[in-house]
Amino acid sequence: MTEAAEGTLLWEPFEEFVEDTNISRYTRWLKEDNLSSDSYEELWEWSVTDLDGFRASIWEYFDVKASKPYEKVLDSREMPGAEWFVGAELNYAEHVFRNARSDEPAVVHQSEIRPRSEMSWRELHWQMLAVCERRR
Repeated sequence: MTEAAEGTLLWEPFEEFVEDTNISRYTRWLKEDNLSSDSYEELWEWSVTDLDGFRASIWEYFDVKASKPYEKVLDSREMPGAEWFVGAELNYAEHVFRNARSDEPAVVHQSEIRPRSEMSWRELHWQMLAVCERRR
């Protein structure tokens, strides 16, 4: 095995792969709303200089559903103790399972004693409902 010199590019993904990543979809969405950045570096810079604007765009991009909307994106910037999306109320399980009709994998698992297996969002949702019903 030969050693690569520092800074040598070892691998580059196919363009189709890059275009299908979450960050590529997000940046295309930003461009639709004229909030585009021309490079990853500019996106990163925006994410650390305009905390409220960036985080609000993430909330909107992922279509977070809240029973009570947030009043302020970031109230306290102290770490630890930062307060994000102050006033918002949401049900995590409701948000996670809103696409529960999907047969796409939600959980992929494997162990040393069990082969690789998948559970769809639909199956996971039904199992969660069954557990909740048994607890009543």
